[in-house]
Amino acid sequence: MTRLLIVDDDAAFALATAELLEIQGFQALTANTLAEAKRILTAITPAVLLLDVILPDGSGLELIEIANPDKTRIVVMTAHPTVDVAVDSLRARVSDFLVKPIEPKRLLASMQALQEALTNTPPVQPSDGR
Repeated sequence: MTRLLIVDDDAAFALATAELLEIQGFQALTANTLAEAKRILTAITPAVLLLDVILPDGSGLELIEIANPDKTRIVVMTAHPTVDVAVDSLRARVSDFLVKPIEPKRLLASMQALQEALTNTPPVQPSDGR
């Protein structure tokens, strides 16, 4: 089961998203502030971090620096898609960028693609010395 953390200041949206993804077999946790998300990230390492950019206590993009780059894929969600946010997201190794309102099919497709990538990552092949 793929564990993910949904960070969004809209608690109803975060819970509805968690419920939708749990029906699809994900284990979802939610946080509604930057501080709450930081506390959770010190305790667990989610496979996917689904984060909103604008939070009441800061930018969700700050979480990218805290997340383990080897174990956590990042998906950015925003209702305010500016060029600056898109560029910052691309520079920060974001796996996907979703614009709100998010179609449930689009969200599920993104999460399923990430789940496949996480479970089907081929092992590193040893070098033949060349």
